[in-house]
Amino acid sequence: MSGRQDLKQLIPVSARVCRELRWLKGHIQANDGGLGLKFLEDWGKHDDFINYVDACPSGLGLWIPSLHQGFHATNSSSEIARGIQYLEAFAIVAALEYAARRYRPTNLVIFSDSLSSVEMFDSLNTQDEYRNGLVTAFVNIVEQHGIWCRVFHIPGEENNTADALSRFNNRSFQRVDMTIQELELTVLSAMLASLGIA
Repeated sequence: MSGRQDLKQLIPVSARVCRELRWLKGHIQANDGGLGLKFLEDWGKHDDFINYVDACPSGLGLWIPSLHQGFHATNSSSEIARGIQYLEAFAIVAALEYAARRYRPTNLVIFSDSLSSVEMFDSLNTQDEYRNGLVTAFVNIVEQHGIWCRVFHIPGEENNTADALSRFNNRSFQRVDMTIQELELTVLSAMLASLGIA
């Protein structure tokens, strides 16, 4: 693009960029030409539904303190091959999808100890093709269910419960009032497959 002489000259773009531009156009048109904004001062005033997530190669963990519920799921070999940053971002989208489907909150807050994932969902931008698919899924879920979702960073030492859940370390919860269940990921897996992330 630098050094172009003719400002009307077409710019070649990849199939991926074309797909993303069509997706963005669809969202803008569905929102009457603009995207709604929610001001930061509204957070914390509407009974936010709070989740904590973590991921490691063996699995992902989701903790919902207000419901005394913990969830974990085993990562597939293809997910593990994409690396820890993908797994951390996948855990965030899994928490969003599960909350949207099961609890239908208006405001959802997700805490993660992965700063790069928090920044990715804050900016809705990443250069990684697979994580970009997670950003697309994130926006699709938020739009479809009418949820305001924010992802915040939490230090790892303050995320012990979700960390233990991701490692299937259930013995650490013997004296905690919490039920632990397997997190169902088939709906999210189908959604990601439709975006070309299998």
